[in-house]
Amino acid sequence: MRINFRVIYFMVFSVISIVSFAEKMPFPISVFKKANKGDIAAQVSMGWFFMKNGDEDDALKWWMRAAEVGNVEACLNLGDFYMVRKDMKAKYWYEKAVELGSAKASRGLAVYYQDMEHNTEESLRWMTDAANKDDTESQFILGNWYRHDEPLIAISWYEKAIEKGDVRAMHRLADTYYQIKDYEHAFYWYKEAAEKGDIECQSHVGYMYTYGKGVDINHKKAGYWIRRAAESGYSVAQFNLGLFYSRGSIGLEKDERKAFDWFKLAAQQGHSGAQYNVGVYYFKQNQSEEARKWFQLAAENGSEDAISILKRL
Repeated sequence: MRINFRVIYFMVFSVISIVSFAEKMPFPISVFKKANKGDIAAQVSMGWFFMKNGDEDDALKWWMRAAEVGNVEACLNLGDFYMVRKDMKAKYWYEKAVELGSAKASRGLAVYYQDMEHNTEESLRWMTDAANKDDTESQFILGNWYRHDEPLIAISWYEKAIEKGDVRAMHRLADTYYQIKDYEHAFYWYKEAAEKGDIECQSHVGYMYTYGKGVDINHKKAGYWIRRAAESGYSVAQFNLGLFYSRGSIGLEKDERKAFDWFKLAAQQGHSGAQYNVGVYYFKQNQSEEARKWFQLAAENGSEDAISILKRL
């Protein structure tokens, strides 16, 4: 099985972010008094106060106090703290949090075993444990893990994450159905995610309406979804809208100026095809230096057409 767990994890796993504030937060006197009297929630809060103000030693002191009496959040915070620093103490605190029932700690152990001990089997075991405890992140991660080699298993994990409303899982579930050529299910989930604001899925829905993939061809709806994604800044949709205007297709009137405007927006975001087309536009306008600039950018981004035309120029 092909696994690229490290990439998946760093995309989705939440860890402590240590920040230095230009101005220190005011000291929470009332919380401090409660913490000193043994209030566990206050002790955890004091840990966060000191951590956010850059005082790691005092933060750890308060979290340790809460963890020693069995506070799961404090144990998890300590696990995350040491994991960020690649310190093997992370394992101890994650295991403590797991004993207290934390699904996030099981996910933490999965990351620990992958990153620190390079033990993929144990990593998978703990990620599955977290997912079985209804940890949505773990369910999403497992979907990504299995997607290319065992898509049916991936589908089952994405579906569990979707039950919690995870739009990313809807997107990846649609991708997985598309991968196995089940276009009707792919269209359904792309549209579900599109309606919830996923701009890449909006573009996919437009594409599928354009070419009748999993749904009847409907150019009016295709234009609606592609324009919606383009106006939200998705470069692929901007490029496609430029193509449709340049060709006068999907019910749009041919308009070279509108085509150029959409190509330019996509080009500015690094879309190589759009950069090439912007270069062509300037070339036709006899603006050779401007054309060469865009052809060069397109070539640097891998456009074979741009590489070819630069050689001729």
